[in-house]
Amino acid sequence: MAPRDPALIARLREAAQIVADDAKLRSARWSRRTPLSVRLQGGASSVTIVAGGRAAPMAYTMEGYPSGRPISHPVFGRGQSRRGVPVGTDPRTGKVRYDPPGWTWVKQVPRPFLREAIDSKATEMTEAFAKVIDDWAKERGFK
Repeated sequence: MAPRDPALIARLREAAQIVADDAKLRSARWSRRTPLSVRLQGGASSVTIVAGGRAAPMAYTMEGYPSGRPISHPVFGRGQSRRGVPVGTDPRTGKVRYDPPGWTWVKQVPRPFLREAIDSKATEMTEAFAKVIDDWAKERGFK
């Protein structure tokens, strides 16, 4: 069962904050909005470090897939995002042409700020979590 001790929850969040702070610094190299969107969620049974949302929708795209593969995003939006009716084939590329063409999508080269922060602070964060667990166990009579 998850502990409900507010002091323990606060200490777990402090341990996770080590990575969140590093992620903010890493994303600040290329964004003003993304660092402000890095935050912690949860606390009673787990702590999750998240970024993005309405405040910085590009955070997801910049992080990329866990495999390192880039994520596509639209540029040069024209009208609705849906493509129109197929009107033929481009003779140079062989791709189907649409009218209206819809949005242009490009692959964003990833800048994995969260993954880098986790990798660089893993030892420090693990030690902080271990200390919290050791203190919690001592308080409950474990040796």
